Amino acid sequence: MKEEFEMSMVGQLAYSLGLQLKQGSEGYFISQEKYAKNLVKKFDLESCKPSRTPVSTSTKVSKDETGVSVDNTVYWSLIGSLLYQTASRPDIMFSFIAAQRILKYIKGTIQYGLRYSKDSELSLIGYCDADWVGNIDDHKSTSSGCFFVDQNLSRTKHIDIRHHYTRYLVESNEIELEYIQTEKQLTDILTKPLDANQFEILRSVLGICRVD
Repeated sequence: MKEEFEMSMVGQLAYSLGLQLKQGSEGYFISQEKYAKNLVKKFDLESCKPSRTPVSTSTKVSKDETGVSVDNTVYWSLIGSLLYQTASRPDIMFSFIAAQRILKYIKGTIQYGLRYSKDSELSLIGYCDADWVGNIDDHKSTSSGCFFVDQNLSRTKHIDIRHHYTRYLVESNEIELEYIQTEKQLTDILTKPLDANQFEILRSVLGICRVD
């Protein structure tokens, strides 16, 4: 490429598109520490007490037809900012129902991000789950999935269940379905509120950790 383009070596990539990257002998670490600090400051929560989880297990959100109107501009600004934070923090994807508490959680986990190991095999493993009629207003369910290449998180996505196509893949031996016990179901962190201990266990398995 040097023959076609003018290029220069500036060392290892450390920052790109708001993402901070650290490279080591064991793998890579992606975080948004600077962005997270600015986010907490933007919404004036620098002095708040951090939260261990982004949403309480007792939280049940429904429409409040008689409630006081909020500033839509501020709310959507917060939601948009949080969506960008999920690039390195999939542990907050479910919790937009409690936007302010998410910021308190982020304040206590600013230095967290995604870890990717260099030692991995080409094995694809996926988890999927739903909260089944978790929405109080319309009785809809929240479905989600996460996919790993060996131990490295590849993708998280809120999904639609396609029964017939999944059955076809099982019958043709292209995929194998296994029952996952509740305490090991990784997508619980993407579909429902969890107590702090279980949340932190699943967060660690997803590869979200702190690297100083």
